[in-house]
Amino acid sequence: MNTNYTTLIERYFDQLLSSEEMIEFEQLKKTDLDFLQEFELFEKSHQVIKLSTIIELKAEIRDIHQKMDTSAKTSRLIKFRRMGIAASVLFIVGLGLYAQQFSNQKLYDDAYTPVGDYITNMDKDISEMEEAMKFFDQQQFDRASELFNGIYATTGDQVALFYAGHSHYQAGRLDQAIESLNEVSNNYQAEAQWYVALAYLKLENVDNAISTLSSLIKNNKDEAFVLKAKKLKGELISPLRKLLF
Repeated sequence: MNTNYTTLIERYFDQLLSSEEMIEFEQLKKTDLDFLQEFELFEKSHQVIKLSTIIELKAEIRDIHQKMDTSAKTSRLIKFRRMGIAASVLFIVGLGLYAQQFSNQKLYDDAYTPVGDYITNMDKDISEMEEAMKFFDQQQFDRASELFNGIYATTGDQVALFYAGHSHYQAGRLDQAIESLNEVSNNYQAEAQWYVALAYLKLENVDNAISTLSSLIKNNKDEAFVLKAKKLKGELISPLRKLLF
């Protein structure tokens, strides 16, 4: 099953599809068997979820099993019990598969890509920024962050601050990365905020991740990152995700 369709299908049930997305959705239903199968599975799960929360469903299943344990006098009841257990298992397994798609780690892995190298050598001599970038590209992040922070301290260069934050990020110092990237205020601000949101997500701080994404969307300074932020925020606040987690 192609789980890349999950976001589109979920937006359909949340009534968030644009007119262009609705055309794509209807076309996929007609032409793509994998899409249709995933849609039908999602639709069945959606219907079940409307009837009951997972806790209520489990409680109802336990109640049925208890009654059947005390009154299973005929083969018909025994058969029904087995069918009920099988259905329960299939339902829980199905929810488990969907839960994997909405986990913090899966959403992070899908959204994260390493920052690019935006610094080029324009002069014959290597500048301080290019020297720091050399260590960054070589994954010597401690030295890179030291050099970038030094440049920022003496010049106020926002690009240096941006890469100082990413040096901390790559080194696994996510709290320091968030602190530095939150200070970026130039044309790199939207991208910096995107990575702040991802850092919060990696730290399992979903509330701050959503808050950061909301600010990024509201500021609307870079369309590419605004679109990414809308997509990730939609996945994080999904009603299905809330039910599963």
